[in-house]
Amino acid sequence: MARAKGANAKPGDTVELADQGTGFYDGQTEFKVVRNQTATLGLKIGAKTNKALSSGRLLIVGSGKAVKEDPPQAPEDDSGFDAEFPGREVLVAEGWTLEKVRALPAETRDADLLAIKGIGPKTVEQIGELLGKE
Repeated sequence: MARAKGANAKPGDTVELADQGTGFYDGQTEFKVVRNQTATLGLKIGAKTNKALSSGRLLIVGSGKAVKEDPPQAPEDDSGFDAEFPGREVLVAEGWTLEKVRALPAETRDADLLAIKGIGPKTVEQIGELLGKE
């Protein structure tokens, strides 16, 4: 099957990231795809996943039969970032935790975070604010 935007995605379809240098996470259903992985859509397709499919961020690469149950999900990550924290999915996909960010030297923290593909100045500023509240 050719790579296609997912306007008609259905449970059981296999998807991958259009930009395989990033990650995707839908907190509503805990569906995630990281880098060059493919993932199978479960019975419930979250709003964020639908939006990513419609926009072309996630591409359908295979058609499958609807699964009877959602596939087992990875346990909640222990990243320490709130589920709604901007940039969280990218940080988690890259293996970053709040503890790891705290351990960065303050003098280089901003530059180290900006070196992560998908993290911009606004997210770095919000991380600084988060750390400043502690």
